[in-house]
Amino acid sequence: MKGETQMANRTMTLMLVSLVWALVLLGASSASNDISVGTWKQDLTKSTRPGPPLKSSLNKIEIVDGRVKFTNDAIDAEGRLTHSEWTGKYDGVDYPIHGDPNRDAVARKYIDQYTVENTNKLRGKVTTISLSVYSPDGKSKSERTTGTNAQGEKVDFSVFWERQ
Repeated sequence: MKGETQMANRTMTLMLVSLVWALVLLGASSASNDISVGTWKQDLTKSTRPGPPLKSSLNKIEIVDGRVKFTNDAIDAEGRLTHSEWTGKYDGVDYPIHGDPNRDAVARKYIDQYTVENTNKLRGKVTTISLSVYSPDGKSKSERTTGTNAQGEKVDFSVFWERQ
C-alpha cells in the first residue's frame, strides 16, 4: 500500500510539473506570436508627420510580466532627445503614458490579427486615434493618426515603420 501511495504522489507531482511547464510555454508562445513585439524604426522618407521633421524615431514593443511595454525614443528637428513609455494590455482600457506632451493616456486594442487601434487621450479627453496596420510578414507597419492635437488643431498623418 505504501508503494502505491508513493507512486501516486510521484505521478501527481509529474503531472503538476508538466502542467506548469505547458502553461509557461503557452505564455511564451502567445507573446512571441504578437506581431507588434519588436523594435521599429520610423522611415522618415515615407512618413508625413506634421511640424519639423524628426531626425530619428525608434519604437520598442516588448512583453514584460504578461503586459506589453512600449518605449519610444526620438530625436526632434533641433536634436533634442524625447522619451516616452507606457505599459498595458490590448484590452481597450486607459493606461498612463509618461513623457509624451501630446497624450497622457492610451487605450490599445486589436481590431484583427494585423491591426491595432490606439485611442489617445489628454486630461481625460480623446484627442487622436491611431490605427496601426502590420504587414503579414511582420517586417513593416503603417500608422495613420487622425483627430485633434494638444493645441486643438486637426491632424491627419501617416507614419511608416520598419522592423529592426
